[in-house]
Amino acid sequence: MIETLRYPKALRWWDLAVLGVSVFVAYALLGSRIAGDPSMQGAWFWIGVAAWAAFVATYAAIGRTALLRSALDLPARTADAVFAVALIAATALATSAYPGLAVIQAVGYPMLWILLRRYAAAVAGSIALAAAVGAGMCLSTGRMGDPQPWIGSSVTALLSLGFAIALGTWITRISHEGERQRRLVTELTEAQHEVARLSTEAGASAERERLARELHDTLTQSLAGLVMLAEQAGRALDAGDPARGRERIARVEAAARGAVAEARAIVASGHPIGDGGLEAVLARAAERLGEDDGLAVRCELDSTAPLGREQQVVLLRVAQEGFANVRAHARAGSVLLRLRELSGDRVELAVIDDGVGPGGTTPGELLRGYGIAGLRERVELAGGELVFAAAPGGGTQLIARIPAGAGTGMGESGGAA
Repeated sequence: MIETLRYPKALRWWDLAVLGVSVFVAYALLGSRIAGDPSMQGAWFWIGVAAWAAFVATYAAIGRTALLRSALDLPARTADAVFAVALIAATALATSAYPGLAVIQAVGYPMLWILLRRYAAAVAGSIALAAAVGAGMCLSTGRMGDPQPWIGSSVTALLSLGFAIALGTWITRISHEGERQRRLVTELTEAQHEVARLSTEAGASAERERLARELHDTLTQSLAGLVMLAEQAGRALDAGDPARGRERIARVEAAARGAVAEARAIVASGHPIGDGGLEAVLARAAERLGEDDGLAVRCELDSTAPLGREQQVVLLRVAQEGFANVRAHARAGSVLLRLRELSGDRVELAVIDDGVGPGGTTPGELLRGYGIAGLRERVELAGGELVFAAAPGGGTQLIARIPAGAGTGMGESGGAA
């Protein structure tokens, strides 16, 4: 159903055009009648009046709705074709009464181009209207005494037809280009919405991946340490050594508090680079490894290269993964944690043990989940490389080398931390 509020606005200019032509038709008919023009005496005057009245009545009854329907690109109806035929017939009859009424074509051609939506149909309609104008003018001018009425009427009809087709073609091209651009804008808007949706999904997926890595690199290892300390406390109590049991339980409490702090840092999207910077955090982690597992842990932390927070987190995760592998697989007696600067503005962190080496693990064991495989991806995102291999002289070495510089790699807020 056509919206009432849009109806007057869409038809305002058509109403004004019909009103303007009506004033001119009235002036031509009445002026000729009053001036005593022989051709406007008797029945021909009333034929002209009837033709124009029929056009106006048809326009009011079905023409306005047909034009509006076409302008709104609604499905065509039989009434549209009826109005187009009535327009051509009324123009032919009016110009047959008086040649000056050919002015009706000033609104006739535009209406046909709006009503007949296909280009070929609009051209055919224009030809039909031009033929109607030419035939009507030929009849009326011949009745008025023109010895060759077909010449003037043909010239008028052809000139009007040529102008109408040229103008209609130009407007049609503009309309088609506007419609094409409208479709492009619609497609672009839909594409932008799709990109926004995919970006949101990608962001959510990246955040899930980040949380999974953080859980593996922090809480999972912390919980594994808690299990180990609890087992040691149980064995101490079973062996009748309450002092060692209480000491292990106290360490369980301290480790549990640390796990709580790590969980809060993950939820807050922060990173566990605490007081003292990266070297202090690495030293504390090495100290806990030595105390919890009875290992001889040596630290060689000698680097003053500037590192952004994300880069520090990557190196901390490398150290934590190396310590977790030492606990789970190495059966080592001593561990070296080394942080040093390399040439070319790079920093290296290495965890080297004297245990059984990579061959002492079940095939693929270290690559499951987010272990070495996830760590390698994280290091590569920071622009570095990860090496997991046998150490010279026996044991295992886990080495990460990344570019130094606070703005290098993943940046301050991006990446996989």
